[in-house]
Amino acid sequence: VSRATPAILTDDGAVERDAADLTDPEATSPVIAKARVLLGASDFDGALAVVEEALVASPEDVVLRHELGVIQLRAGRTEAAVATLTRALEQAPDYYRAGYNRAVARTRLGDLDGARADYEAVLATRPEHVESLYNLGLLLMRTGDAPGAVARLRVATTVGGNGDRARAWFSLGVALTATGETDEALAAYDKAVEYRPDYLLPRYNQALVLARAGAAGRDRAEGVLNQLLTLQPQFAPGWFLRGRFASEAGDDVGALAHYRRAATLDPGLFKARYNEALLTLRLGQAEAAERLFEALLTDFPEQAEVPFNLGRIAYQAGHFTQALAHYERAAGLAPDGYPEAQLNRGLVLRALDRPDEALATYDALIAAQPEYVAAHLNRALVLMDDPARAADARAALEHALALEPANATALYNLGKLEAAAGHDAKAAAAYQRALDARPGFVKAAVNLG
Repeated sequence: VSRATPAILTDDGAVERDAADLTDPEATSPVIAKARVLLGASDFDGALAVVEEALVASPEDVVLRHELGVIQLRAGRTEAAVATLTRALEQAPDYYRAGYNRAVARTRLGDLDGARADYEAVLATRPEHVESLYNLGLLLMRTGDAPGAVARLRVATTVGGNGDRARAWFSLGVALTATGETDEALAAYDKAVEYRPDYLLPRYNQALVLARAGAAGRDRAEGVLNQLLTLQPQFAPGWFLRGRFASEAGDDVGALAHYRRAATLDPGLFKARYNEALLTLRLGQAEAAERLFEALLTDFPEQAEVPFNLGRIAYQAGHFTQALAHYERAAGLAPDGYPEAQLNRGLVLRALDRPDEALATYDALIAAQPEYVAAHLNRALVLMDDPARAADARAALEHALALEPANATALYNLGKLEAAAGHDAKAAAAYQRALDARPGFVKAAVNLG
């Protein structure tokens, strides 16, 4: 997410970033003042050097050690920050700012249990510490504990200034949406706007919530979205949402224009750029889509969906070696190995006349997901290329049909096997079943004729 979008945009709404009031306002020594000047100029090494040198002379100065942890955290040296802040807490267990900042650092490292323990420890002594209340609420949402998030965020709405309360009401609305309390969520978003009238994200989420409430809700959602974009025409997530509404209404051309506008306003809004590329591909503009996905690959190299779609484009163009590289990259990026990318990798290996590798790919998929119908089906297609393995191909198709009896593609290929074996009546029956499952299946109709 770029600086232009002050939130993480999810399918269920925008979730704001963690509160990061890291510094200790009571720490005002000349050394710390000098380090903060350097930090403000993004001279992380200089700021670290100043504080580290002072710590050599005063190793028991816990405030100075805390400042070192803050600088390390801001410099992206998160593991070092955790170690430094842990040492500070060993020196002064009641130094709540060190506990809070260690929680922030642990969250960024994915140690959510440790972060939760730190926030709870801070709140045990300072129950109205607004940043800890707020961040703990976000952390609980992230771990799927929406009721726990609701409880913490309700408390957060009662403390702090107007800006803090607006932010807490907004995130409470997100948590209430996750628990299915839609009316309360809409009311929470209203409260967020009440505390901060120029706040755009609550209106954005209201539009999302309303859009799920049928035709009447969609009309209200459009009204809220229009209001939002009238208030701030440059709000990229608003145009992204307008694109989603248009796409759901079947207006791909209009949706593409809205996604493109969102992407232009905020090039860091991945979802807008990704949807722009997908719709461009769906509308048959393969070369333009390829350029968009290649730009995404440069700007978002960790997003597995991007090389996956580049693989699709390369495969359709007959560039099989290139497609293989893209699918392998996608599979390597996804935590689950991206089964769809592995499935398509097998297709490419088949096209490259590397059947043993293709079969090994499908065997690995089936071992991991025995009920993966597409893997059984594609395995059958590879086996069908070798007349000597017709029996194995039939077994693979029958396995796919046992899992999904109305799979038209499997039935069609079973018909081809029966026809090749001279079993015309069985072939006709298989083609007819394929047509029953998919009435517009032209190849099955032709073969049946």
